[in-house]
Amino acid sequence: MNSRGQASIELLILVGFLLAGFVIFMIVINENLSGKINDRENFEINEIALMVRNEIDLAHSSIDGYRREFILPDKTFYGDYDISLIEGAVFVQSSDGKHAVSLLVKNATGELLKSKNIIRRLDGVVTIN
Repeated sequence: MNSRGQASIELLILVGFLLAGFVIFMIVINENLSGKINDRENFEINEIALMVRNEIDLAHSSIDGYRREFILPDKTFYGDYDISLIEGAVFVQSSDGKHAVSLLVKNATGELLKSKNIIRRLDGVVTIN
């Protein structure tokens, strides 16, 4: 009779340890996944800003009459974002405000759209849309 009670207690202790190990494992996996999601969102926001900067640099290095279309994505993989061209810088920010990048660019005027954009160089001035 005594061995049955002891076996039950040992089983409960074993299940408790297994459950604690599983919970710790899930916490570690969650932290790792959160880091990867954060890194990917930062990467995508940065790539959008770099694309705009490269387009502006290309327009500045071209001759007058240059015209090109480029497309900015409607959303990143994880959600919406805001983009603007402000006083020699392109600013991209996720809609939740957790991810943002600002890159210096050569002078350009206009408004960036989350779709088709047209960049031009006329009389040495670069305009977007």
